[in-house]
Amino acid sequence: MITTILFDLDGVLLDAKEIHYEALNEALKRRNYSEISRKDHLGIFDGLPTRVKLEMLGIEKRNISRVCATKQEITIKLIKKKISPLPKHFDLFDWFEDKKYKVGCCTNSVRETLIISLEALGLRADFEVLLSNQDVEKPKPDPEIYLSAMEKLSSKPEETLIIEDNFNGIQAARASGAFVLEVSGVDEVNLYNIKRKIEEIDDTKQD
Repeated sequence: MITTILFDLDGVLLDAKEIHYEALNEALKRRNYSEISRKDHLGIFDGLPTRVKLEMLGIEKRNISRVCATKQEITIKLIKKKISPLPKHFDLFDWFEDKKYKVGCCTNSVRETLIISLEALGLRADFEVLLSNQDVEKPKPDPEIYLSAMEKLSSKPEETLIIEDNFNGIQAARASGAFVLEVSGVDEVNLYNIKRKIEEIDDTKQD
């Protein structure tokens, strides 16, 4: 039986891909580096921590922290400006509370982005566990962040459903041994789809 629901953040609870794309390019431009294309951002870098993206771009180690700090500053401003609560989330998390599901959020973003994003969505108090890339040694696609969340919630992989949208996150979720609901975006993260997936899992276990 599923007892635990773990969410990715970007692309699952909020659509911030454009925000991260805009913020990263602005940070690169301010530091006199070449910008990246939207195609590469979505196809190559999607779901990876900013520091990993910069390493892949060949940014000098001495400048990575500076670009990260600039990108983070821009990201926070854009999240506060562009992200607002989604009514469907309130129905979903009310259902989780009613059914006594344990709920966590695990993201490759830094902790500040995680907290501010959930506050902008009005969901900060709905999670028992929040983990960022600063809380693990190995970010996604390594499963460490999901395994750590399960440990903190005293949950087993066979009791856990992870909701993910991108290649690196899905790879991490699968490697954790948990069940995975793959979504293509925020619109698919709703009460109907999650209930259907849980029922499908629980029915399979009973057979």
